[in-house]
Amino acid sequence: MSAALPPARSRAGQPGRGHEPAAAAPLRPQSDQAPESAEALPAFFQLARLWQLTAAQQMTLLGITARSTFFQWKKAGRARLPRDTAERIGYLRGIHNALQMLVPDGALLLGWLRQPLDAPVTCGGSLLRRMLSGRVADLYEVHRYLAAAARRTTGAGEGPTLPARGNRLPDPARTTGK
Repeated sequence: MSAALPPARSRAGQPGRGHEPAAAAPLRPQSDQAPESAEALPAFFQLARLWQLTAAQQMTLLGITARSTFFQWKKAGRARLPRDTAERIGYLRGIHNALQMLVPDGALLLGWLRQPLDAPVTCGGSLLRRMLSGRVADLYEVHRYLAAAARRTTGAGEGPTLPARGNRLPDPARTTGK
């Protein structure tokens, strides 16, 4: 037969129910809020202006449905953003940076953003249409595709080679890295 265990003691040294380790750190629920980023919202609203997005499109890209929240963020210029929204803005900034590398002319950039492309990532639609599906995963896929195309296009040491209008952007899945 096994020996009886002494009663468990609480942190205060009093008999308690069950085992409570004295060194256990209190559990804190993980916040669904991202740390405030001073530049995130101003950068997003600048990008939205450059891309000529409607308020509804901006709300979709930010992943919010409350118009009051959107206009409050726009007026304040900064807010404690949900992690999901901060992640979305990060992808959008990366998408814009990659597009600038591929298409340095702002007017052409807007065309590439809005015109249907024959690229796997767009499924025959435009980059903007894919991003406006409302899912973070779609922003990730567009970012991944454009970042790979920008790396490949500019990696040769020459300036970016621009695909002709109506043609596809380079497909990173079909090329081999150097």
